[in-house]
Amino acid sequence: MGYGLRAGDICLMQNDYLLDGKLIFSREEEVKIEDVDPDPKAPGLKYVVRSKTSGSRFRLSGRDLKRKFCPECGALLISLGNNCPECIWVVPGKEDLFGRKTVPGSPRSHGSGVI
Repeated sequence: MGYGLRAGDICLMQNDYLLDGKLIFSREEEVKIEDVDPDPKAPGLKYVVRSKTSGSRFRLSGRDLKRKFCPECGALLISLGNNCPECIWVVPGKEDLFGRKTVPGSPRSHGSGVI
């Protein structure tokens, strides 16, 4: 999830993303956040990424993205876990290994904005 993501962060797409029947992003595709610029009409769409397929820039929500690296120590995050394998960081909105709940998840925004 996209809590605290910043320009320059590397993320993976959560799912395939289609626009007008064409694949724009594929699940687990690596993307780089170019900017954090909320859409005035849909503030949840704020992470600007470029599609390698179309070359266009899109605003996505944090729910569309997942971190590739731990924001605390920089370790590669394992996709099956909710914890960093190297430090104590826990994915926000999930439970850690001991069942402790972290910050609740943000509301889901559907769609994206082509920039």
